[in-house]
Amino acid sequence: MSPTDIKARAFDELVSKIQTIQTDLESNPNLNYTDYAATLNGLFETVTGMDYVVSETISGQERQHQAYQRYLEEA
Repeated sequence: MSPTDIKARAFDELVSKIQTIQTDLESNPNLNYTDYAATLNGLFETVTGMDYVVSETISGQERQHQAYQRYLEEA
């Protein structure tokens, strides 16, 4: 999977999570500031986690590509 594909997949997952949160918030008329704050904090944690996963996946692919290039150069 290319870095672009990885980022697109992460973006799609993020959009899905935001839509779910929006639906949940809209369907509960008894929410207060604390509920919204907790929801936003959860969203930020999700984004941070996804950023880490995307970065690590791309880095891992780059390391594999570099190792393969070294292998080809030595062959």
